[in-house]
Amino acid sequence: MNSPKDRAADHNPDDVRSIARRLAGLQELGFQRVDVSAPVMESTPLDGRTWKTIASRPAMSTLVTVTVISRSPTRAEEAAGRAFEEMDVLIGILSRFDPASPLTYLNQQGRISGAPPELARVVRQGLRFHQLSSGSFDPTVLLNGGYDPEEFSGFAFGMGPERTTILRYHVEDIRHLWTNDLRFLEQF
Repeated sequence: MNSPKDRAADHNPDDVRSIARRLAGLQELGFQRVDVSAPVMESTPLDGRTWKTIASRPAMSTLVTVTVISRSPTRAEEAAGRAFEEMDVLIGILSRFDPASPLTYLNQQGRISGAPPELARVVRQGLRFHQLSSGSFDPTVLLNGGYDPEEFSGFAFGMGPERTTILRYHVEDIRHLWTNDLRFLEQF
């Protein structure tokens, strides 16, 4: 039962039965299942008129906490609940781990028609930061560099005065700013 072949099957992420067995094993160790749809909420009074509500629940492979300050603990809990609902919508659109998400489709196909507005907004912002950073921020760098984006992640970003100069004066290459070439510098 515990042969290398059986252990290999246990590590196959596509095998739903092996995942269920591993989860059952965690429960036997004392871990409890968590209903991710229901955040744990706690409201405490700050003064005679204001409440602080903290709501937490697992999402995006971490514990997400929303804090709301309001005059009504009921309204604060409703607002925190709406924040988690919006997170669920965004996770469904922007998850690169969900094979059914629009982002996964875009990554696989290279284009998408009728993209959700949330995805279009993120792509526009990514392209904007790519331009502002003269390419230092590049959302495609890992894939184009031959790295598996499922295994590696990261980015480089810089927004100093040289970036502003590049944008203002339409400088093609940031390295020109440090060459001390008088022909280049005399343009300014």
